[in-house]
Amino acid sequence: SIGAVYFGEQKYSLAIEYYEKAIEIGTTSLPSDHPTFVQMFQSMAYVYKSIKNHSMALKYFRKALEIEKNRPKLNHALLFEIYTHIGTSYESMGKNSKALNQYKTGLKHGFKMKNQNYSRIHAVQSAIQRCINRADQLTVKSTKKR
Repeated sequence: SIGAVYFGEQKYSLAIEYYEKAIEIGTTSLPSDHPTFVQMFQSMAYVYKSIKNHSMALKYFRKALEIEKNRPKLNHALLFEIYTHIGTSYESMGKNSKALNQYKTGLKHGFKMKNQNYSRIHAVQSAIQRCINRADQLTVKSTKKR
């Protein structure tokens, strides 16, 4: 799509503009739960994540997730990816407990994938540990202040 070309060229405002047009066209011709929307919403989320607008990235990742998790046959690889990206967005916003929950849910889907990507699974396990370590550090700091 044109949005993908602009995204590849790092012309993010143009990418957003064309992805928005694609979504608008899709809403007039496709049912709201059509799998194409998952891809379009993810694409928008990636653009927003690239420009560090994590709240907008979350908005679009959640939209993609709502469609994908309600499909009759779950695509565990895609759910793993979406939950992981939601986790990284939360983590970038400093919301470690929310990130941790998303990573854990994503990991459950990661273990159900037909062709498990062990390096990606390991990366999510490391992210989980990182969130736990941050929570432990906060606990220690708050205990020392007392």
